[in-house]
Amino acid sequence: MNNPYKKNHEIISTYLNMLTDDLNHGLIVLSKGGLGKTTLILDSMKSKQLIQDIHYIYANSFSTPLAFYKLLDSVNALQSPKILILDDMELLLSDKHILGMLRAALWEAGGKRVVNYHSTTQKKTSTDFTGKIIMLINDLPKDNKVLNALCDRVFFHEIKLSNNEILELIQQNIVQKPYKTLNLRQRVKIAEAIKERTTENTNLSFRTLIKAYQFYIYAPSSWLNMLDASMNITSQKQINTPSGLF
Repeated sequence: MNNPYKKNHEIISTYLNMLTDDLNHGLIVLSKGGLGKTTLILDSMKSKQLIQDIHYIYANSFSTPLAFYKLLDSVNALQSPKILILDDMELLLSDKHILGMLRAALWEAGGKRVVNYHSTTQKKTSTDFTGKIIMLINDLPKDNKVLNALCDRVFFHEIKLSNNEILELIQQNIVQKPYKTLNLRQRVKIAEAIKERTTENTNLSFRTLIKAYQFYIYAPSSWLNMLDASMNITSQKQINTPSGLF
């Protein structure tokens, strides 16, 4: 089986090349939580020798439209290619003012991308946004018209991994990496336990392994019971998820 992480890394790297060549101003990366999209993006940045806070800003929290506006302004001050990575976007998706600024930052009008901010307590300000935006999302709400319109305008990539692919990556790659006090033999043992409990209904992710590591360290006599309970809950969530986009 081809390494799915490497395949997705190559695709993301291609999109980054296209962004830096000004073929588009944005990229949306969609996957369920726990499939490593944040790591994938940051690894791609590193492979291109792009440095955080010099060439790109990584942001996973901001509280107000004003904070988001200031964030866009900060990206303008970066060195090229001036990339803003937006992670953990639940707040953004629920705020129509932030979504409006996001749309303005990605859509040209008259050859410029002018983002305006104004409130009842502060006079109107504007900035001509010159950067790129990468958005990492766990879900694509069908009723969010702005986000769905953005998906049509910017580059879009969905990361899909089967349970077998996730298990292969866990067993061949991730367990080779140190984790706190666990030795390799213990990490392999934990990965085998996850594989034995995985069914087609299991909502498996790389976070499953991290939880299992933690169970093993903190409850060495009952970690398997904790793993059973944790994986049974995620399996039930998968069964109860209505059919639709995924």
